Amino acid sequence: MNNKSQKFKLGEWIVDLESGNCVSDVLGTVRLEPKTSAVFAILIHAQGELVSKDEIIVQAWSGQFASDETLLRTISRLRSALHDDPKSPRFIETVPKRGYRLVEKAQLIDETASVQPVSGQPKRKWLYIVLAVLICAAVLAGWFIHTAKEQTAGRDLLTQADDFYHQMRLADNEMAISLYEQHIDLQPGAAAGYAGLANTLVQRAVRYTVAESEHYSSLTEKVEAGVLDNEEARNLLNRAHTLAVRAVEIQPNSAVTLKALGFVQSAQGKYEDAIETYERAIAIDDQAWQVWINLGELHGVSGNRQLAVSAFESAFQSMRARYEEQEVQIRPWIADIAAVIGTYYLEDQAYSQAETWFEDALRYAPLHESGTLGLAQVLYLTGDRLGGVELCQQLASRLQKEIRCEQLPETPAILH
Repeated sequence: MNNKSQKFKLGEWIVDLESGNCVSDVLGTVRLEPKTSAVFAILIHAQGELVSKDEIIVQAWSGQFASDETLLRTISRLRSALHDDPKSPRFIETVPKRGYRLVEKAQLIDETASVQPVSGQPKRKWLYIVLAVLICAAVLAGWFIHTAKEQTAGRDLLTQADDFYHQMRLADNEMAISLYEQHIDLQPGAAAGYAGLANTLVQRAVRYTVAESEHYSSLTEKVEAGVLDNEEARNLLNRAHTLAVRAVEIQPNSAVTLKALGFVQSAQGKYEDAIETYERAIAIDDQAWQVWINLGELHGVSGNRQLAVSAFESAFQSMRARYEEQEVQIRPWIADIAAVIGTYYLEDQAYSQAETWFEDALRYAPLHESGTLGLAQVLYLTGDRLGGVELCQQLASRLQKEIRCEQLPETPAILH
């Protein structure tokens, strides 16, 4: 349609698509978010015809990322604003697996009345001017408040999404995906949302696409074993790569966006590209602990133990420095990294350093399994065999897990 007016009547609602306001004599006024208003406009202009999901996404998001879940949430917000029951819709009908349409056509409101100028009354004229200025100021103030609220909401969503993502559980990862998509919906020009969503899709591909993935402990092990060589994982990684590239395009000098791109490259087996990307990230933020962790894993799989240990140690120090600020995100990781470092020193028979790192792991997680078993083996190999076995047995008892404590190895190796 090519109408100058952007006001329509739909049932009891007067809909102003330009401002996003929907007004009802009974239900009052609600203001639609920009994306919700854009989707509503598409349905209104379709005049009751079916509009496919893909078509709505292409028109409303204009090349930005949006999934079916994003559209579903937007439709849900629109229905909530209109007090429309999806089980018995008055306004918006869902056509399963196809799209959406309006139950009834919206009626265009013709606004052709013009305001006649008033002459010979200069005082009233100035009154109108002052009134117009005040109205404009109020509108601008409202716009700034609305924008500030959207930005605050976006930041809150991003923080929540980051916290869920770092917990490394399936349900938390799926929640993070949903929150990152909402963040992108609110702030489509913010790079962090695209980077975060890319990370979660890599995590979904690496950890949750195939049952065999549980037999391997690290991303690189899964890549080398071909666990990610399946259509579902490839599709997720391709989508994640598109999102990460978009994030870097928006904010090229960000450790956050570069970390996401490096993570995708690692999962795709492009280790050299990933290392180069991670090093660019570290040059920007040398306390980006997530980047140091991933860089350490890549150096390890490449056979460079010295660089691997150095990267993991940098990760640990960065986590300690930012622990109070990012405790929810760091807590699930810090003991693991200390234990990884301890294992490297244990394998090199550097028992004093290994003992220190295993003890660091237990300071953050007193029942950390690999940290406890590593410390038990250090005791065993340095002469305190009884102490090592007892420590191992205490762990087995408290975790109610069968561990072969009487068979602690004579050479450095971690029990599993």
